[in-house]
Amino acid sequence: MKKVSSLLFPLAWLALLAPIQAGASNQVELRVIGTIRPPACTPTLSNNGTVDFGTIHFSSMVAGQPMALEPKSTTLNISCAGPTKIGLNIKDNRADSVMANLSSQPVALAFGLGKIDNASIGIYHLRFISDGDRQLIHSTDDGKSWQRGDYLASSYLHAWSNSADLTQASQVQHLSGTVEVAPHLAPPETLPAGREIRLDGSATFEVTYL
Repeated sequence: MKKVSSLLFPLAWLALLAPIQAGASNQVELRVIGTIRPPACTPTLSNNGTVDFGTIHFSSMVAGQPMALEPKSTTLNISCAGPTKIGLNIKDNRADSVMANLSSQPVALAFGLGKIDNASIGIYHLRFISDGDRQLIHSTDDGKSWQRGDYLASSYLHAWSNSADLTQASQVQHLSGTVEVAPHLAPPETLPAGREIRLDGSATFEVTYL
């Protein structure tokens, strides 16, 4: 009886192991993973991005007419760790204060100067002047096509080209240029005359990778 018992015990374990061996896979997957990260690009604006137009006297404004202020400028620098094809998006943080018919430029090129008592203070335009050979180009279809233009707009994707073909964006490692800021104030009768009015334009510059 001892021999029978000793024989049946290993046979029972073999019966349990058999389905496991039959179900084992004869394949194993090798995965190769990693991340190729584009060189980091950093935009900066001189004077921390502040363009101050000082004091504007209400008495210098003419009834029924918008008032164009003398343009001032700031310097835009973009530095990348290596040559990179980049774009530039600009978000108008005061877009709800944009007014039409305050300048000769299309309203699509206007940024808002904020509001006071729900009245729009005015608009401003941004014009880019390159310090080198690169030309500013822009796209209205997310980079499918490009065209030359000096003005920055919140509805454009901007890039730069340093070739004769201005329909293609070029790689950038270090870029510098002047951003000219030209405000146009609303006619004085649309603004509260007895209060101090602060220009409150704000736009966010964001580098994107093309």
